[in-house]
Amino acid sequence: MDHNLLLSLSGGALAGVAVGMALKKAFRWALIFIGLVILGLIGLMNAGIIVIQWDALSHGLEGSAATVGDWVRIAVGDLSAQLVGFSGGLLIGLKWG
Repeated sequence: MDHNLLLSLSGGALAGVAVGMALKKAFRWALIFIGLVILGLIGLMNAGIIVIQWDALSHGLEGSAATVGDWVRIAVGDLSAQLVGFSGGLLIGLKWG
């Protein structure tokens, strides 16, 4: 096996593990925060203080999901040794984190 290819795979994997572990912790806190905000908004809506336009909210979420899908498609289109190693390391980091 080519020595440079092996270094690219291992460097990408180490970076992926670090990013995966950090993402798992960040996602956990972000989901807790988002859940509390949604509960607060629902409470304010039930109290008659605000009106939530659910159609506009779902349209915004669909647009965000499409943007993320486009980004992933572009990233996967350029498969390299670093990206393959990073992807594997990211999955391991998400599992361990």
